[in-house]
Amino acid sequence: MRKSLIPLLFLVVLAGVLPGASAGAQQAAGCTAVFPETAFDTSAPTGAVMVRGAGLNREMTERFAGEFSQVVEWLGAEITSLEGAEVCLFADEIAIDAAALGWDTSIPLRAVAFGEQGVVAVSAWLPRYLRAAGEAGLIHVALWRTGGGEYPQPFADDVTGWYLGRVAGTTEAIHNIFLRQQIGLREPWPPFPWSVSTLADPVLWRPEYGYGGAGDFTAYIVGVEGTSFLAAPDGERLAALDEGWRQALFDESGAIPGGSKGWIAGVVAASVLLAAAIGFAWLGRVSRLRAEEALRQLALAPAAPGRTGDPAVVRPSVGGGLRRRSSRVGGSGAGTVRRDGDDRDRAPSGGESRARGHRVPPADKPGDEIFRHPGFHDEG
Repeated sequence: MRKSLIPLLFLVVLAGVLPGASAGAQQAAGCTAVFPETAFDTSAPTGAVMVRGAGLNREMTERFAGEFSQVVEWLGAEITSLEGAEVCLFADEIAIDAAALGWDTSIPLRAVAFGEQGVVAVSAWLPRYLRAAGEAGLIHVALWRTGGGEYPQPFADDVTGWYLGRVAGTTEAIHNIFLRQQIGLREPWPPFPWSVSTLADPVLWRPEYGYGGAGDFTAYIVGVEGTSFLAAPDGERLAALDEGWRQALFDESGAIPGGSKGWIAGVVAASVLLAAAIGFAWLGRVSRLRAEEALRQLALAPAAPGRTGDPAVVRPSVGGGLRRRSSRVGGSGAGTVRRDGDDRDRAPSGGESRARGHRVPPADKPGDEIFRHPGFHDEG
């Protein structure tokens, strides 16, 4: 009877120990396992992912958890399940030995993703970059899980960029940028080695500098192969898809095979217009210089001499003491008429009343003598 009780007691003890061990292992997973010295006092689920906050209140933790819900849903449906993955939010710096991970300690580490542990750590120091950083980290975890550490790189970066572009709504704008880059090309871009390496783990980055590729190649693959190709990409198939993508960009952009020749006529026309403008400017300058030189020579030339024999016309100055005498003022009586000095009551002396021999020929008079007042020389 006692021997039969021993196995029963052993099962009871084992049943009591296993739940404790299971609980301890569960507590050591996720954020607590990677950051054992950090106390995560808030948490909020978002699909299959748990978001935990250190130094953040519950409202902030729940807010960021809601922002991750869209990419968590897409990754679970198109790549692989994120069951058990966690996002660890830090109010300031991430509590980790960045130097041991190969990070330059002079630059604060704001984001890190551990694909093996399924943990993403993000700093909330710059809240506007936190959402994109958490999404990029979750994409890394999904690609690591589905590829078992053999996911092709840099194709993984382009897949990350495509998911981030879907969330932000920028996939169409990025495609237009790629189309504009084809203009002027003679042929499509050369092949790109999408599977030259494999995905590294962990990954560390600064969220404000961005993370991931453009995503246009991935968008082309999804359009041709569907999202199932992203869960198990093949290297040889990637090369064929790359060729199709580059040719499709070249054809859609309207680029001319062998290069467009229309630019030649444009260059010639621009050269002619430029030469004409230079010629007109030069002719205008020459004309202006000639006119300035003619004016300069005219200003420096000596004055032309007057005609020989012409008498110099000298007009005498009239002093302030000379004034005209009135014939009505002065004399011995009021009725006395006095002859004025200017011979007003008779013909001017030296005029036409003189004797014929004393007359001055009209030709000998100065040109302005006829305009002088009679008796001008007699005043004084």
